[in-house]
Amino acid sequence: MASFCKRLAVSFIACVAALTASTDQTAHADVAPVLDEMSRPMGPQFLHWYRGHFSAFRQRYMRIDGRIVDPENGGVTHSEAQAYGMLIAFIADEPVTFEQIWRFTKTNLRRPDDLFAWRYMPERGVTDWNNATDADLLIASTLALAAKRWNRGDYLSQAIRTAGTIGRKLLRYHEGQVLLMPAIEGFDRRSQPDGPVVNLSYYNFDALRVVGALAPRYPFERAADTGVALIALALEQGTLSDWNALEDVDRPTVARKVEPHEFGYNAIRIGYNLMAREGPSQQSAIALFHRMNSPYLIRRTADGVVTELRDPGYRIIADMVRCEVQGTVVDPALFDYRPTTYFASALHLMAFGQIYQRRPWCLPIS
Repeated sequence: MASFCKRLAVSFIACVAALTASTDQTAHADVAPVLDEMSRPMGPQFLHWYRGHFSAFRQRYMRIDGRIVDPENGGVTHSEAQAYGMLIAFIADEPVTFEQIWRFTKTNLRRPDDLFAWRYMPERGVTDWNNATDADLLIASTLALAAKRWNRGDYLSQAIRTAGTIGRKLLRYHEGQVLLMPAIEGFDRRSQPDGPVVNLSYYNFDALRVVGALAPRYPFERAADTGVALIALALEQGTLSDWNALEDVDRPTVARKVEPHEFGYNAIRIGYNLMAREGPSQQSAIALFHRMNSPYLIRRTADGVVTELRDPGYRIIADMVRCEVQGTVVDPALFDYRPTTYFASALHLMAFGQIYQRRPWCLPIS
């Protein structure tokens, strides 16, 4: 089937139909337009500039086998890192590097249900086979976009399977809302005294749009709507954190037993994610996010310690949000990219793509 989809003579929508014919779902009729819109390469000037920065990232954080490492944390690899690497390689329009990263991911992290183990340690392999839904979403959506751009039916087939598993296993109804669970295990009401517990930074709205088109029988759009509403509600109530408990869905609280108990390195991604959403709820949420994270993203720990995150990879997210709210361009100095830490450096490159694709008026050019 994958080779069938690779034939240039076969339309993309026919490929989708063929891949879904023997599964428990049918891809949405709008999947091809969605992927066509989101898979277009950037312009040649951007790509030339971006590839130079991606090369610096790759040299620092990518191993020859396609593993993306976090050297600040003992060289660990998370499924999130693989997903980020795939997305950055896709933005750079580098199919060879993309394939290297994907090959490591599918060979070492893929579970029988087509989700991905979240933690891999050097010389030990996978040390925790639970999944991380933010990575699964991004892997599935980026594979689908890569399938469209590079005519890879095998990528599309995997994206459809992973999207279906996310819909089937990780979207849960709770008090009339559709929640995106952070993982298969550990966060529902049976596992948490104030559960269910969610991570609102896992709501990547671009990825949710793509997987929703790939697996339309599942309520991904309702989950996205719930995510924006919960983000705005938690910001209004001053309780937005890395992990929020939804025992009462109208009063999200800081989860009691899931650490860290802070607005930290998970939650800061919410500003980036909100750039991919439109509408009044997004505008309300982004304005509230800006109010508590300007001019820098602010890490707030449970014991009251407040830290300004001044790494350029974090600063560019704060500047993106400020542009969205106030219309001011992003600081030109933030486009002078140099790798710092794995996490900040990955977010920095992802932010470049988000700005160029979705917020070009934020660019500091005349």
